[in-house]
Amino acid sequence: MKDIQNAKQRKLREARLEVIARIYPRGYPIRKICELVKEELGLKKVPSTQTIHSDIQILLEEWRKERIDNIDLAIQRELSQIEFWCVELSEAWDKSKTDHKLKFSRQKGELVGTQKEKDGETSSELTPTMVEKGIKEVVEFGDPRYVSEIGKLQERRIKLLGLNAPEKQEHSGTVKIEITPEDVKAFQEAFNKKY
Repeated sequence: MKDIQNAKQRKLREARLEVIARIYPRGYPIRKICELVKEELGLKKVPSTQTIHSDIQILLEEWRKERIDNIDLAIQRELSQIEFWCVELSEAWDKSKTDHKLKFSRQKGELVGTQKEKDGETSSELTPTMVEKGIKEVVEFGDPRYVSEIGKLQERRIKLLGLNAPEKQEHSGTVKIEITPEDVKAFQEAFNKKY
């Protein structure tokens, strides 16, 4: 008999939690939530404010845990993206350091002969006087932009993992404190008070 009653209470609590989960984020006061729970569940009596308050605390705790899980998942996703881009940038950095051969071709020429065309315009032909072809070896030292981006990604990874040292912040300016005789007297009284 007691188990049946406990099962009914659990079902009622779950139903209340579902209703409260929909209503609470709207900003209703607890008394209004009590009335809305009574209406939606068709209860004979309005649930007590203490019952609704404890249900809200249960929901808030569940939501905090869920949010923490979501944050951990988001951090993992972000770290895997950072790792992907670090690998891509490292490969691009290595490729930018490799020496390669560059084929080139140059021509110099003169304009020779002018002919009249139907439209009255003249045209000229370019005859090459010098043609130069060759292969040039290019020695590469790497593109420093890749290393800079890798450094930025590593800083971001350190911040996500919480491994960075706290940032020191200094504030400059003057602070003016006025102490009245009453303040001095109150301080002396508090200091001389025996506990």
